[in-house]
Amino acid sequence: MHQIDCLWLFPGSLLAHIGWRSVFDVFFEVLTWGGSAGVLAYEIYRKIKGKNEKLKQKRLYIEQVESQYRQALLGTDRAKALELGRLYYSHKHWAGILTIYDEQALNNDLSTMR
Repeated sequence: MHQIDCLWLFPGSLLAHIGWRSVFDVFFEVLTWGGSAGVLAYEIYRKIKGKNEKLKQKRLYIEQVESQYRQALLGTDRAKALELGRLYYSHKHWAGILTIYDEQALNNDLSTMR
């Protein structure tokens, strides 16, 4: 029983260890033998994995916005560059609010446009 509880902490090695048994069988065995700690550990793992996926998606989105912002700075459309710049700088902070320093950085960036 303790061995199965430990396996829930490392779900990647679960199938390699149990071989022919299904995850479904192991899940019921853990529940039957009072392995609530294993189920809790699995749920924590699942939540962390989900948050990591969300963080990856957010990072990719910010990279796309930054790329669009840098492209807009090379052009002549100041309004578009300002909009994308505010979007980019607001996503760099956890609260999503522009600071006065962000506005100054935007102003500096826009001053380099033609």
